Amino acid sequence: MITNRIRQFFSAIFSNITEEDQLFLKKHLQPNEQALFMAMDVPTQKHCLNVAYSCQHLLEKQTGINRTLLLRSALLHDCGKLAGEVKTWHRVIFVVVNKLLPTLRDKLIQRGQSGSRCSLCRAFYINSIHSARGAYFAQQADVELPVIVLIKEHHNGNIKYPPELLILQQADELN
Repeated sequence: MITNRIRQFFSAIFSNITEEDQLFLKKHLQPNEQALFMAMDVPTQKHCLNVAYSCQHLLEKQTGINRTLLLRSALLHDCGKLAGEVKTWHRVIFVVVNKLLPTLRDKLIQRGQSGSRCSLCRAFYINSIHSARGAYFAQQADVELPVIVLIKEHHNGNIKYPPELLILQQADELN
């Protein structure tokens, strides 16, 4: 767990989108979806790409999965986090506060919701609503409903259907 978090931290700091990544995006996303992807900051984009690549790996052992739906959803699952809203240092604090201080987390979310000028508070709030917000952005961009559903539910541990959602959740947890 700790080594995974350290890897995530360095991945966020040194994120870049390669030519191979660009080709992957063009292959799997429509132009309207590419615009949603490009609205995220580079560390979030790279995270989404890594989730999509993990989905591909997990698909090797699966049958009956809609590969197109899964990869498009993986690439867009965090589109509710727009560039500039959630910084890398915010992400580090999220991990610590979520694990050790859930009451503080809730207070920071509440302050962020009420319009606090605190960038950390706003980042906590954005992080708490990014799934629903991303689904809304995807709907506004005319993304197909099954993709919107996976974006909206990707943090909902109570839902395990459709099967693409379970794989998306597993891949997101790995990254």
